[in-house]
Formats: sequence, structure tokens, C-alpha cells
Amino acid sequence: MVLDLETIARNPQDYIFPISSQRGEKFLLRPLENKDEVKLSNLIESLSVETKIFCSYAEPSDVIAKEHCEAINKYDKLRFVLEEKDSTELLGLFEFSFGIPQGDLDRFEKYGIKLSEETDCRIGLLLRDAHQSQGIASTLMPILISIAKQFGKKRIILWGGVMQENAQAVRFYEKNGFKNVGAFIDQPQGMDPASCYDMVLDL
Repeated sequence: MVLDLETIARNPQDYIFPISSQRGEKFLLRPLENKDEVKLSNLIESLSVETKIFCSYAEPSDVIAKEHCEAINKYDKLRFVLEEKDSTELLGLFEFSFGIPQGDLDRFEKYGIKLSEETDCRIGLLLRDAHQSQGIASTLMPILISIAKQFGKKRIILWGGVMQENAQAVRFYEKNGFKNVGAFIDQPQGMDPASCYDMVLDL
């Protein structure tokens, strides 16, 4: 049986995943809920300027958080948050997009790759600056891959690609099996143009 957004929105407690970091820290990965709006805003506000650029966050943190929470089970997005056990702070945001915009379809076709919303999804990963480069995202990847498979997906692409200058992220994705399939210039609204790589993970 293929998983869907409504099932997760109705029963978020069934999709909570306990995580142990390489350093023995205990975390919970769980679906974003409406009650998380302030905590999500605080997470985004805490990011360094560099991380906000890499994530293409140009709008105020409270606007982004409100939009994300209001979008739960309304569109094609599924978002999970990471929190330390017994903490009130969010440490990360992990996003799926099950819709493939026409620009991505056209761009990947130039690489000889035919994307389909039936088999492909996009993913975006975000961690607080203090929790980056600690192996946390690598620990989460098998769970995120499992979720994509439960939605019937055969392939994951990066949501908006990855900026070429973000060498740390490029290495992370390569280490976790993503393949670089091409380069493009991206210009998110309100931000400068950036050279990016498109990367793909076959499931």
C-alpha cells in the first residue's frame, strides 16, 4: 500500500522516528505540525547568513514558517522536523516535494533524464549551523529514503539542486550515493544568481 500525505497528517504520531547520532545524542524525527510554527520560525531565524543563502531563504523566518505550516496536507509537500529529545527547539527541517515543476522536467530532459511525478520526488535538507558536519544528516538518510519508497518513488532529486560553492553539501550528497548529472544557473526570487548542480539518487 502506497503512503499518502493525508495518512501522515491524520496520524503524525505513527511517523515519529527515534534517532541516535554518532556521538550518542538522542533525537526525534517527526512530521511538521501546525503547532510548530513559532519553533520553525526560530530555527530559520537562527541560521547563519551563509546557510540561509544555501537554502535560498530570502523571506522573513516567520513568513516561511507560517507558509510551511499552512501547507500541511494541502499541496504536494511533506516536511519533517528534527528535535533533540526533551528539548523545545527544532534542530532541522527535511522536506519532500512530490510535484515536479516544468522547469525541472525540461532541465533534466536536457541531461537525458525523463522525470515523472509517479516515480520521482525532490528533497531538501536543513540543519542548524551548530549541528552540521556531525553525521546527523547521514544518519537520517536511510529513513528519508524509506519514506520516499513508501510513497512509491524510485528516484530522488535535490530540490533546487545544490550550490556549487557549497562544497560541504556536495560531498555529503556524493557520500550518500547521489550522482551529479548536470549544472545550471538558479536565481531564487530576491536572491543573486547561483551556479548549481543537479544530483540524483536511484532508490
